[in-house]
Amino acid sequence: MPGSPRTAPAPADFPPQWRPTDPAQVQLVACIQKGQPTDETVGTCDYHQVRGLLETAPADPRVLHVPVKATRYHVFVYEARTGRQVDSSSPPTIEVRTYTCPSEVTPKEVDPSAGPVIDPLTADEPSPAQYRQVLAALVG
Repeated sequence: MPGSPRTAPAPADFPPQWRPTDPAQVQLVACIQKGQPTDETVGTCDYHQVRGLLETAPADPRVLHVPVKATRYHVFVYEARTGRQVDSSSPPTIEVRTYTCPSEVTPKEVDPSAGPVIDPLTADEPSPAQYRQVLAALVG
């Protein structure tokens, strides 16, 4: 479950030489694989139950503490003309540890004795700076 809305970086987040206006000039295409949570807990989001949903909680002893896991994204870069994967032996990764608690989450189930059950949340999407850092190593 995301910690923030999922949005792709805007073209303006990248240097002009990385975004040619003529499609014939495109040399590489980068794709990112949906992030997978790691075992590292980077924080918690606190919720209380309201109408079947879990909403952000004020200080309350009945609060449910939901862990937030760091998230790893794999970046795959392909030659635009051939479709050949660049550096296929070791695709670069982006580790994200920043997060934003959603205002509400829906439990996957409610255990009668333990209460709401929810999977850990995941960190945010990579920032434009993180994308640029990883891609700069491949495109120069």
